[in-house]
Amino acid sequence: MKASRHNGRSGKNGSYNPKHNDRQFDPEHSEHIDQERMLHNIEWDYYHGIRTHAESIKMNYPSFEDVEIEYYREMYTDFVLGQNARNDKNGHSERNRSIEELCKDKKKCPEESVFQIGNIDGSVPSEVLMDVTEEFLRRFEERYGEYIHVIDWALHVDEKTPHIHERHVFDAPNRYGELAPQQDRALELLGFELPEPDKPKSRTNNRKIPFDAEVREMFLDICEEYGVSVEREASYGGRSYMEKQDFIIANQKRRLRNTNLEIEEKEEELKEIKKDLKDKQVALDAAAVELRAVDVLFDNLAEVAYEESCNIIIDQAVEETADSCIANANMIAKDPTLNGMYTSSSERMYTKSTVEKVVDRIKRKTVDILNWVKEMLTSSSEKKNYVEQVKNSMLSRLDEMARGRSVDKDEDVNKKTQELAEQIAVRRRRGR
Repeated sequence: MKASRHNGRSGKNGSYNPKHNDRQFDPEHSEHIDQERMLHNIEWDYYHGIRTHAESIKMNYPSFEDVEIEYYREMYTDFVLGQNARNDKNGHSERNRSIEELCKDKKKCPEESVFQIGNIDGSVPSEVLMDVTEEFLRRFEERYGEYIHVIDWALHVDEKTPHIHERHVFDAPNRYGELAPQQDRALELLGFELPEPDKPKSRTNNRKIPFDAEVREMFLDICEEYGVSVEREASYGGRSYMEKQDFIIANQKRRLRNTNLEIEEKEEELKEIKKDLKDKQVALDAAAVELRAVDVLFDNLAEVAYEESCNIIIDQAVEETADSCIANANMIAKDPTLNGMYTSSSERMYTKSTVEKVVDRIKRKTVDILNWVKEMLTSSSEKKNYVEQVKNSMLSRLDEMARGRSVDKDEDVNKKTQELAEQIAVRRRRGR
């Protein structure tokens, strides 16, 4: 794996603020932070020792920012007061600054290091990173602790890859005997020389370069001691140092490059899905049209069936009723008796004549009665309900037929249904 330790003090927005490290901000809109796991982050500072983030909240520990200001106040107050007095004496009071301003000065503020083993595609467990870093900090204190002081650090387990943010300050006595934040003098006292002693100090020729190389080797040695195989060759690539946020972004770039291919594949799949959905929508629309046509067909069939039923039933009922009345009347005409009692000759003649008139009237009025009954049933406000009942009955019967037959017989059902519709249509035409 790639084991890295990146350092920096400031970026385009000024000196780095430790609020990111101890989560002294609202992480609600930070999508890369898991707020539930955030409570399990490990924090340590110079004055209060080690604890979880949840314990920091519960015990209301001071923020890393407050701890660093307190450390600067404790260690560098004499330097600030002395330097301000010298500024006043030399007529440059505008150069005076407070402890807080010294702590945020781009050259005097704490340096921040980010420790990480692996990347988003694979990394060591956070416990291993914790063990490696604690051992590193122990040896760091033993070797450099006289002039380099760790003020705070935090292990983040709430992001994609576990990593540690650690902040330290370089200091050494100045020519006035005051302890002051000064990196080059501290490294000189620790025995580090310029890479090119015969050339002046510069961005590419300073004591920080051999110091960082030595510290990197120590970190890699400890990784291997804990069973982690790491890349030994540094890969700077001629790039300028990246800020903390730029470093986080750079770690995500490779992930983005890898996911771009996945996104393209997903887009192709999405296109296929959209095409499939479009085809299915076309089929669905066609099916909807067919269903509406079928519904209209059944509405027409139900209405025709109802009317034909009315015609058949009414014709038969009126005819049978009329025939029954006429038969009874003829029986009376042939044998005009009342309650078994015979009447006189004149009464029988009168009864026969009256019955014959009634029979004749029934025959003449049968058609009128038939038309009246048909009109009453076919123009009734209840016709719609009757037709709907007929339709439901037809659909129910067809459903029973479909369940009672195999799929292979669907064609026969459709054929018989069509024949039934044609028969009803023929009967309707004949009736009209």
